[in-house]
Amino acid sequence: MGIILFVATGAWNMLVKGREISATRNMLKSTNNCLLSYATAAKRVPLNIYYKNQCQKKDTWGRSILFHSRSYGEKINCLSPILRSITIKDSDGNIHQNISWILVSSGPNKKLDVRIHSQFLDFSKGDDLFIFVTDPELHGNVCH
Repeated sequence: MGIILFVATGAWNMLVKGREISATRNMLKSTNNCLLSYATAAKRVPLNIYYKNQCQKKDTWGRSILFHSRSYGEKINCLSPILRSITIKDSDGNIHQNISWILVSSGPNKKLDVRIHSQFLDFSKGDDLFIFVTDPELHGNVCH
């Protein structure tokens, strides 16, 4: 009986964790859509104050989702890309460049595993969840 209870508890915990991760990913998408709507209308990268007042949410674990850009408030020039972009390494080791902004949840461990205010963000270790917008994606939304 104890073995069955032990296995069932482990399976239940995995199910709950999966739901929490899924809910936080949906929150990241919703928050990102809020920022994209602003950028499309204002033709600017959102300021951090706009994010905090209009878009910021808490993840499933009660921690604020973080917004990072190297070009806050910069006017989007449809003739040239944003020059101060971010590069990230994802959990699979893939490199993504030319990122205009990134949204980050500290994940199930409730601890930020990456230094958020740098130009290169390494998500290959830890459980942080994130979503980002690339310069080409941002220009596509704003300029076409």
